[in-house]
Amino acid sequence: MDTQFPLLGREQFKSEIARILETESRPLQALYQKKQKEETKFNLLKNFESKVYELENVLSELSYLKKFLEFKVELGQGSEFVKVSMNKNHLSPGQYWIEIKELAKKSSALTNGFQNPDQKIFSQGLITVELKNGNFFELPLQQNQSSLREIVQTINQDLNFPFQAILIQEKIDSEAPWKILLSEKNNGTANQINPEFYFIEDCQEIYIEQEHPSHHAVLILNDFPIEFQDNQIVNLIPGLNLEILEARPHQPFLLKILPDFQNMGNKFKFFIDQLNEILSFILYQNAIDDQTDTSITLAGDTMLNIIESQLRNLIHLPYLQKDGEKVYLHQIGIEFEKSGLLKLNLEKLQSQLAIDFENFFQMMNGSEGFIQKVSELISNCTELGNGFFKVKENVLHSRVNQINQQIEKKSQFIEQRKNQITEQFSRLQKTLAHFQEQQRYLNTSLSGGNALQSLNH
Repeated sequence: MDTQFPLLGREQFKSEIARILETESRPLQALYQKKQKEETKFNLLKNFESKVYELENVLSELSYLKKFLEFKVELGQGSEFVKVSMNKNHLSPGQYWIEIKELAKKSSALTNGFQNPDQKIFSQGLITVELKNGNFFELPLQQNQSSLREIVQTINQDLNFPFQAILIQEKIDSEAPWKILLSEKNNGTANQINPEFYFIEDCQEIYIEQEHPSHHAVLILNDFPIEFQDNQIVNLIPGLNLEILEARPHQPFLLKILPDFQNMGNKFKFFIDQLNEILSFILYQNAIDDQTDTSITLAGDTMLNIIESQLRNLIHLPYLQKDGEKVYLHQIGIEFEKSGLLKLNLEKLQSQLAIDFENFFQMMNGSEGFIQKVSELISNCTELGNGFFKVKENVLHSRVNQINQQIEKKSQFIEQRKNQITEQFSRLQKTLAHFQEQQRYLNTSLSGGNALQSLNH
């Protein structure tokens, strides 16, 4: 009876090793899945942190009076000929009668005319100008700058020169239509244009033919006339800039600076919206059923439960106003809906702001005020050393690090196991090959003996 010792083929050999390693790798795959779940939780935590940090930024706009206050400006008919801009940090409510008597204007001058703007009719020379404030300027003209157009270019290229130039063509004067229009760069009577042209050689004369003097803007503020060098008046009233578009003498208008309760109410609405972002996140994490995989959520997380509980308690507490009266938030338009989120009656809140702003601000930002209490809760979350977020991050980081260590050890074991199995199969192949050789030898020997016996018979 022949005994066969079949050798394993190369592919069969690899397949067998892969099967064994796959079995050995299942715990490693489980570790990677576990790590992925912890990283998912960490990403959820960072998402929640971003919402809390956004709330922290909003709180900074509500915690200080200067930041919380918003103003609006009413101009009446003045809106037709003036514009305003504000710096609310320096602004205060008030009313001011204003009349725009005169616009500030720059001085300008027009030279005599010339027939051809590109004809080189001037020699090397100099333009001088002395302002009323005593400042003196000189602008050299080179030989290659001897046409009217080149003089204009030379003037405009010098940024320090007090006026600019435009080459114009007047259609009325057909004999000499080309002229230079000079305009000062700055408003004010101190910058009156009075240029003089000097040339080394005799050439066609250039001189100022027409001029218009500059003058200050003049407005009457609460019956007092005031002059300004420019039509852009910075801090006409502390925190208020005025741009004059048109003079309207004998048409005074009333400028009112008023608290903007609508805008302040909108800022508070944004605060409530940010609180709802946080509450909505917590509610979603805790909304679980039989199909929910809680290993990849923050459901039941202690930190989230503490934050939610404290926020809800703060909403239900009474807060002390400046007059000593305690007021609940629902009395000013803030209360919970059935969904678990906050609802804000914006009109009611804005009405409360308009009726008694000081009492409202006190109940929000007093030492025991609502906003101050929310700020304290947020600080407990974001504190760098022992804040809720830092502690939670450290826990998740620790878990991931432990899993990484387990993965590293398991990976090393699998690599060692792979080498061990490969070596065992290699030895097995050699042993089987040896047995196969012996089998062939025995088969040959037995075949030879049977042949000899047949010849003897």
